[in-house]
Amino acid sequence: MKWITTKYLQSEFGLSWMDAEKVIGEQITLLRNRLDWRGVLVGCLSLLSLFWVSFGARLVAPSMHGWRLAVLELPGLMIAGLVLFVLPRLLAGESIVSAAAALISRRDPH
Repeated sequence: MKWITTKYLQSEFGLSWMDAEKVIGEQITLLRNRLDWRGVLVGCLSLLSLFWVSFGARLVAPSMHGWRLAVLELPGLMIAGLVLFVLPRLLAGESIVSAAAALISRRDPH
């Protein structure tokens, strides 16, 4: 797992900023729609964090309200943020690099 940035794709493969962002976005979308272990992991963690924020915290401590309940829901919100924004990009690192290499090989036949 490696965090692939737009600058990395620009410097390593000579892609424009728009092409690099397009490659990253396509590969992350493909990862979310896949049914291999990576897609299942992202889906399960998303559902688990959504359940915790919606029902779990209230089931664990039904008498809590207000800021105390918000503090109890905070780990679920943090996991949801990581699952939505960080984990897919980390898991799609290899496919991002291979898609960028394929894009360059289609453009430049040398």
